[in-house]
Amino acid sequence: DSRPRLDVVDGPSLEGPRHATPAMQSSRTQTFVSVGRPLAGHTVDIVDGDGQPLPERCTGEIEVSGPSVIDGYWEEPFPASRLQTGDIGYMAGGELFVTGRSKDIIIIRGRNLLPSQIELVVEDAVANGIQNGVAAVGLTSETEATEELHLLIESREVPPSDAQTAEERIREAVASAFEIGGTCIHWLRKGSIPKTPSGKIQRSRCRELAREPAGVLVS
Repeated sequence: DSRPRLDVVDGPSLEGPRHATPAMQSSRTQTFVSVGRPLAGHTVDIVDGDGQPLPERCTGEIEVSGPSVIDGYWEEPFPASRLQTGDIGYMAGGELFVTGRSKDIIIIRGRNLLPSQIELVVEDAVANGIQNGVAAVGLTSETEATEELHLLIESREVPPSDAQTAEERIREAVASAFEIGGTCIHWLRKGSIPKTPSGKIQRSRCRELAREPAGVLVS
């Protein structure tokens, strides 16, 4: 019976120390929506890579336990009946905020970047009227010990007639918002980004397209 709680946090704090620091007015910000408090008898923990609980506003993997959590998968019990969700998030004021999937995080020079945030910026820069027509993934660089940002962008025309201008605008937007250079852009025909039946981007398949872009313009 309450309105959704929005939490506006400092973007760079999530990328480096992975702490959801409340944003100052001049900060580059990201906004997350609370999914609420744990139900009675249930526990939600945010843990690090070693499974150790993290303090409030630190981001890590979300683990849940309680009477509604199954004991395990086929012949594979969960430790202490705890479900490792694979989701990344943080707790603030007793409420849970989900920031993304651990396997989708793009790591560039030690910074943890959320693809969904990059996609919003790129969609605004593309402005071609195609909703959910951008997918951002990270691929390991062949020359540097980091990932490179790859963007799969849908277009009604491949390549678009203004491809060079559009790509310059996209790279400028990404560099301005996230201080990232060397972005690789792949043009796909409208409706070509792999998605689940519910409309979620299948990032593993997007990575395959970026690695072997048959029939796709790569620049």
